[in-house]
Amino acid sequence: MVKTAIIGNGQERIWLKALSRIRTVKVIGVASLNRCPEDFQSSEGISEGIKIFTAIDYLDLLGLEGLELVIDLTGNESVSLQLHQRKPPEVVLIDGVCTQVLGDLLEEKSREWEEARGLLDQYRIIYDLSLSLSSKENIGEVMEAIVDHALTVTHSPAGSLAIFDEETGEMRFGAVEGFSPRFSHAYRWRLREGGLTSFILKSKGPLSIPDIRSYPGFDNPVMIEEGIRALAAVPLLVEKEVVGVLYVDDFVPREFSPQELSVLSLLSVHAAVALKKARVIEQSWRMATTDALTGLYNYYYFQERLEDELKRAFHAQKPLSLIFCDLDSFKKFNDRYGHTAGNMALKEVSRIIKECKRRIDIAARYGGEELVLILPDTDDQNAQVVAERIRREIAGFSFDTGRPGGAPITLSIGIASYPQDAQHKQPLIDKADWAMYYAKRKGGNQVRRFNVEKEKFDDFAPKKLLHEELYPNAVLAVIAAADAKDAYTHDHSESVARYASSIARALGLSETQARMVSIAGLLHDGGKIGIPDAILHKKEKLEEEEWKMIRTHPTMGEAILKHIDTLDRVLPIIRHHHEDYEGGGYPDGICQEEIPLEARILRVADAYDAMISPRPYRRLLSQQEAIAELRAGAGKQFDPQVVDAFVRLLEAADKG
Repeated sequence: MVKTAIIGNGQERIWLKALSRIRTVKVIGVASLNRCPEDFQSSEGISEGIKIFTAIDYLDLLGLEGLELVIDLTGNESVSLQLHQRKPPEVVLIDGVCTQVLGDLLEEKSREWEEARGLLDQYRIIYDLSLSLSSKENIGEVMEAIVDHALTVTHSPAGSLAIFDEETGEMRFGAVEGFSPRFSHAYRWRLREGGLTSFILKSKGPLSIPDIRSYPGFDNPVMIEEGIRALAAVPLLVEKEVVGVLYVDDFVPREFSPQELSVLSLLSVHAAVALKKARVIEQSWRMATTDALTGLYNYYYFQERLEDELKRAFHAQKPLSLIFCDLDSFKKFNDRYGHTAGNMALKEVSRIIKECKRRIDIAARYGGEELVLILPDTDDQNAQVVAERIRREIAGFSFDTGRPGGAPITLSIGIASYPQDAQHKQPLIDKADWAMYYAKRKGGNQVRRFNVEKEKFDDFAPKKLLHEELYPNAVLAVIAAADAKDAYTHDHSESVARYASSIARALGLSETQARMVSIAGLLHDGGKIGIPDAILHKKEKLEEEEWKMIRTHPTMGEAILKHIDTLDRVLPIIRHHHEDYEGGGYPDGICQEEIPLEARILRVADAYDAMISPRPYRRLLSQQEAIAELRAGAGKQFDPQVVDAFVRLLEAADKG
């Protein structure tokens, strides 16, 4: 390393910084002709080990041990002359024009070093972004991290990430920083030919606009109102699929440097992949927690969320209310207009509920045509305000039936509240369900609060009502006829009813629903009354036409029982108890959440009892063999969560 000393009159720090980057140079002394030692000692860039001299003793630096090079920056002829006269012969002196040339070279090199250092810092930010994104699965957190890092690498005061909504064909902001609430929360737009976003997407790379007001055809009043002047944007693409657009903005006209655009482009690659991954995770979560028909949360998510909200209410000492809704006379609606119209009506009801509920409320499909809402921080009186709003909106809506004029639908609604009505999940569900059932008994299209009606609870308890209403002579006749048709049916139906009600309770269904599942278990094979004995008792393999006849028994059972009004909640369970979870079952071939939960329960209970019961055409299975078959069919024939609940019950019974 060349041991070097510098003599200057104010520019020493710049040279020290530049020379410090040259590995073959070591500065061992520095003199300033116009600074006092104290000022010079505190200057940035003066590292330990460098000897400091002043205007009085600057010539003494020529005596530094091992000195090989002196750089004179003063431009003073007198100083230069003295240095030439006094320096040892082995010391090289650079001054005058040579110093200017060397200075220019070092200045250019310093700029290159600064640019390289800037790029290194930017790439380090991208590396940090990659680490940050790898630990995030929530799409909101991912988008916020992307915008935050983009602002850092471009030194911008504001920015946003707009994502492409495949359902609506619109762009909408997913994350915004540095803008007003109006811009952040209310801004969404459609792609249009010639528009700025379309131009960005077509560019397929980073785009910089130093002043958007001079951009041809620019007429965006929202951006003008926000005061945006300059922007850089880059499309987020994964395998040519548009994921979104990343924007960085400034409120003064500005050129974004090529380095900033290059790093922004690299950042967009990481961002697009992370965003795509987060969307896939979110979609998977949504599919697992959302009812396919209504778009509301499903039964399993409701149970989990209610448990969490009750814990939160307990710790915060806040009220919580549960609203239970059931469509009045919905069986008659389906009978008159068909199941397709019924499904469309249920979707519309769900849409209206989502529009009427507050942002903090959680709406879910409980089962069949039963819908529920969790209302955090809400007592029963305020819950009634929400419930009445829902009831009025639905009662005043004309539902499309595919026929002229439409048709009305009404709701019976029950409310139970924590802590006054119940302190735990299942009692709260049961009481809200009872209040809803009581509203239905009183004529429907009304809201009932358990707290107001609770003195009538004993007289109108669900079990008592079901016992009185669900066993008319016609039902008993169906059960007796099915038993007479096939001796196996009697024991099988009772076992299925017992298994099904136990599963329902294990899954947290209300007592009313558990009882409904039990009734459906007793009646599920009632349709076999219409199957010829020769087919029912045949020991050989059934022909295809015979199988077709067997497969009619769910719809035949529904047809036999549908004229009994009190069985309207049981009929969908009977109709769909042979649907397969992944689709392809009968009679309708529906799948997953489209199948009523109670029917999915009955499917498992029915299959299990059939496996462990002796039949003419196959050997019976042991309990462990039957459990293995249920597990093998989970996700295919059977709802996996129903199978898990039932297996736990069976294993607990064995241990007990």
